[in-house]
Amino acid sequence: PLRHLCNMLQVHNGNIDAVIAEFSDVKESQIERLRVRCQCAWNWVRQYAPDDFQFSLQTENDKVQALSAPMLVCIKDLASEVGNLENLDEKGMAEVIYRIAHDNEVEPSDFFTTAYKVLIGKEKGPRLAGFILTCGKDKILSILSALAESASDSALKALPFCFSAARFVLKLFSVGFFESILANADGLFLLSSRL
Repeated sequence: PLRHLCNMLQVHNGNIDAVIAEFSDVKESQIERLRVRCQCAWNWVRQYAPDDFQFSLQTENDKVQALSAPMLVCIKDLASEVGNLENLDEKGMAEVIYRIAHDNEVEPSDFFTTAYKVLIGKEKGPRLAGFILTCGKDKILSILSALAESASDSALKALPFCFSAARFVLKLFSVGFFESILANADGLFLLSSRL
């Protein structure tokens, strides 16, 4: 169908040879006709398709949005499931997506929106399960791993604050702040400043 061909062309950034290579059952005599059809479909996508139909996959260079902790877990779970993509059909992938949302107590519609933002930078897109299968494991995992690295970098940037807070607490102990408070509580508690 034309929609699937348009999606494949967009996944491959208009690379017609890459799209043709995806069709393993195309006979040599059909390649030229398929090439013309791809060129027409690509021209339609770029010149006439509505904006909500057009997309391009995110790359390592695209800005990755900050995600809430539950959504980040959902995306990591999705990445783990995409690792087993060859064992899934579209229905199975759809079930996986809904299960991930349910297991993480996230509304499926919110998870879909987040997944589209992560994969194509838009809030909506092609049917997610089929889209993931069309893109393939390598393309999806490269996008999701870039997000995971970015999330790890953000967590590392928060570490200096955590260390500063820990130093502050340790300083309180060494100054004897808690020792004086506890020693005054009927003398029952004495906290050594050597902690």
